Amino acid sequence: MIVIVVIVGVLYTCMFLYLSKHQGLKSQQIDVNLAGVNNFSLIIPATDEDDNLPYLIESLVQQNYDTDLFEIIVVLDNPTKNLKDTCAKLANDNVAVTENIFGTGKKKALLTGIELAKNNFIIQLDADCSVQLGFLLAYDQFIRTKNVDLIIGIVLPAVHNSDSILSKMFALEHISLLSTQFNLALISKPSLASGANMLYRKDKFMIIKDEWLAIPTDSGDDVFMVQLFKKRNYKILINDCDEAIVKTGLPENLSEFINQRVRWGAKTKYYKDSFLKFLALIVVFQNLIIVSLFALILFRKCSPADFAVVFFFKVLIDYFYLRPYLFRFDKKFLANNFLLASAAYPFYLIFTSTKANFGNTNWKN
Repeated sequence: MIVIVVIVGVLYTCMFLYLSKHQGLKSQQIDVNLAGVNNFSLIIPATDEDDNLPYLIESLVQQNYDTDLFEIIVVLDNPTKNLKDTCAKLANDNVAVTENIFGTGKKKALLTGIELAKNNFIIQLDADCSVQLGFLLAYDQFIRTKNVDLIIGIVLPAVHNSDSILSKMFALEHISLLSTQFNLALISKPSLASGANMLYRKDKFMIIKDEWLAIPTDSGDDVFMVQLFKKRNYKILINDCDEAIVKTGLPENLSEFINQRVRWGAKTKYYKDSFLKFLALIVVFQNLIIVSLFALILFRKCSPADFAVVFFFKVLIDYFYLRPYLFRFDKKFLANNFLLASAAYPFYLIFTSTKANFGNTNWKN
């Protein structure tokens, strides 16, 4: 057991040191005096987000960007009656509302929007997120200076210091995923992204469309798109401009959080990227060791002192890995809950990983 603990610990440390070698994102600003020139098609799949969608649409229509240069396509996928009623009021010359013409599920909803899109630059958003006034201008100025096929955008949790401890723990886990997503891209191994904020070229997507659709999961539309673009050596970059940041709400309770993470975890079994699979295995094994040692304490097969050494070693590695992102995104207050989140994380990860690989999931629960 000691040998396994040491080997996994060394691999865990080396992996995160390697990921951190170009760590950190520098804040970029837009030139508000420079008018936009690129045309965009914004695609928003929606199911039951009738509370937030009007605010998202309003923030897009009010962009400091010529409305003739972009279109908004809302794709209804098995929508609630409230969402249908809401979208009927939102439809206008800039906002097209359509049903999912290919069936049900997020991937088919996205495909509906992409097929209808008039422009080559597709921006994919979630219906429960919010954008800033300079969002489109930030993407416009980014692609003017870089020949890029897919852009990974930043998605931050909408969390404040006054929120509950549980919400802060959810936010820490979200930012930990974000840090790995961007560190992979910074070491030229882009493998992860969020469908709540990404841009890609329609012509390049149509080349990988059939292979993307063939992956038998509705979850992971974003991740598998990145991996298929990477497979063909298409250029993938990060948009680290502050105005391009999208914010998303956190799950309202533990059950909703677990269901969401299980849905996300279900896609890992279809990963083709060997480096990403190796990274996932190391993370799972390191956390499995924590859970196993804790169980052994209960049976008096492991001393609390030995457990504490392994646990706090992992906490130290995790904290220094995550710290630059907490500072970059002005979420330093979350560090106060880091130890508590670290104690819960191994049990949460093992539970959700098991359920994701042996249960049924839908893109919306």
